[in-house]
Amino acid sequence: MNREDPYGKASGSGDKETSAKEKEERKFFECSDCGLNELYDYFGKAPPFCRSIKFLEPSYIVRDPFTPQQGNNANFLLLGSNCSVCSKMTCQECSLFFTKRFCAKCSKAGSSHLPEELRSKKKEKD
Repeated sequence: MNREDPYGKASGSGDKETSAKEKEERKFFECSDCGLNELYDYFGKAPPFCRSIKFLEPSYIVRDPFTPQQGNNANFLLLGSNCSVCSKMTCQECSLFFTKRFCAKCSKAGSSHLPEELRSKKKEKD
């Protein structure tokens, strides 16, 4: 019996080579702090499916599954980026961007180097 997986690819076909290739093509983002785990479509600064957007840092991006694509500009969700200190994946919720991206652990360790306004906002959030 062939079943469709949530991403529209047939499973259970018995073709081991194809299923291995499909698994290899799937790219997952996983936040090192909270464990958010999601497939992503693009990693970089300029997603090809949204040409009007350029990010300041390489980011993990997924097309918005809830809205239709319109021409070259698809709606998207920004999942996160890599920490500029430890290089671990970190989501938007768990990280801080101040000229560069910092995961929760690295932002705590280097908080004395942040401006006072950011430190007080970070304390409010924690």
